[in-house]
Amino acid sequence: FGDALYGTAFPSGTEAVFRTRGQPGDVERFTAVGVGDLAATTTRVLGFVQTASGNTWSLRDFSALDAGAPVLVNVVTNYVFGPCCLGVEGSEAAFPVRSPDAGFELWRTDGTAAGTINLTPGLRFVAAYGDSMLDIDGTLFFSAAATGTDVELYKSDGSAAGTGLVSELMAGTSGAYPGGFFRIGSLLYFSASTGIGAELWRSDGSAAGT
Repeated sequence: FGDALYGTAFPSGTEAVFRTRGQPGDVERFTAVGVGDLAATTTRVLGFVQTASGNTWSLRDFSALDAGAPVLVNVVTNYVFGPCCLGVEGSEAAFPVRSPDAGFELWRTDGTAAGTINLTPGLRFVAAYGDSMLDIDGTLFFSAAATGTDVELYKSDGSAAGTGLVSELMAGTSGAYPGGFFRIGSLLYFSASTGIGAELWRSDGSAAGT
């Protein structure tokens, strides 16, 4: 990122994030109990670290390592994926957090504390494994389930107001479980089951266009 190389290592059995610009002795280090994956947006290097024992992890800005890698948000979780697991779109990153009570929730960050928000409060976000989530030209498609329903197709423009259901493909409490996302042009293609096995679907992001 920029003129520096970032990485993680386990010196003396302690996990840490390192930054170097390739000069002898020019290595900066942030030590933590646990370190998640790192991801570089166009403006920052982001990563999750566990700074103390327990279930609290901090999303930090490691491009400001000389300032102590400022905390963007603290989350209480029993499992964490770093933001790179969902990839990066320009200056923003999206990432799932698995909390003890809510299951997986979708968050996004622009690299600032104010711009780090939970996009899916009240949803049981399940697309934490890569093939049930895809960004197409600034619209993030993903699979999730609201309380009382099962897994269906959702989308987000990066704001809480712009996050919601695209279409309930399988009416009732049995979801269609969209997965296998890929794009052709500006359209999303995916598999879903509506009671007769897996079928091929496509969506332009609207209910009528799905």
